[in-house]
Amino acid sequence: MDEWHEAINQRVVDPFIDGPLPRRTKGWQRLVKWDRCGIGEWDSEKTNPSTGEHTRWQIRELCSNRAFNTEGRSLHHCALSYVKSCRSGNTTIWSLSAKVDETRTSVLTIAVDPRSRIVTQARGKYNASLAAAETGKGNIDRAGARLMTRARPVMERWMRRERLRKS
Repeated sequence: MDEWHEAINQRVVDPFIDGPLPRRTKGWQRLVKWDRCGIGEWDSEKTNPSTGEHTRWQIRELCSNRAFNTEGRSLHHCALSYVKSCRSGNTTIWSLSAKVDETRTSVLTIAVDPRSRIVTQARGKYNASLAAAETGKGNIDRAGARLMTRARPVMERWMRRERLRKS
């Protein structure tokens, strides 16, 4: 499994090339896209009254192999392995990110079954679950765990608005 994850994360993607690449271009992928599923995206802004810290939360559907690669590299997990399932319409993958003081950070990757409208999983850095972040378990740092904990109500508001359920 470790070798498989490493192989996925070693792929290099050129965001400026849309078509098939020459065979001799080892490690590069052609762009693969698919249509959005129809579930709405999310934007919200919050300012912490005690610190003045301003956070812009976004939830975006990932609709290309390159977006998956970026998400997987950012959070150190295997989002790229869901491309086939998303192209077939069996799964949708969403990125929940926070922009704090002009720095955007991917916080959670959310998997949704679009037919049943069920959130099948939500994972943070190194595949950490929300429960692990809230209890301080797993191999996620304090700042990442804090951001994941703050992301839960954002995700839950989006789920209510889009009529999504937990598995």
